[in-house]
Amino acid sequence: MLMMNWHSVGVKVVSITMSVLTLLGIAILVVYSSFEKQKLIDREIKASRQLLTLSESIRDNVVKNGKPASTRLSNSCNWSNKKVALKPENW
Repeated sequence: MLMMNWHSVGVKVVSITMSVLTLLGIAILVVYSSFEKQKLIDREIKASRQLLTLSESIRDNVVKNGKPASTRLSNSCNWSNKKVALKPENW
């Protein structure tokens, strides 16, 4: 088996090249992971804002009407085994 001389120029060039490529790959992975993390955070913030807007809208309707829409709807329906047509005036 042929052994390479560890002190030769070729081995040094290959080892330096591999080291640089490894460091470059690690840097790219770090940048990519931070970008993906920021996208996830932005998505969660958007979902939280939508939920907050929905809850404020429900709160405003409760203040305006005195009851949530779901309570008014369930009070106007007969939940027995009979089929009951829901009329808009009962809402």
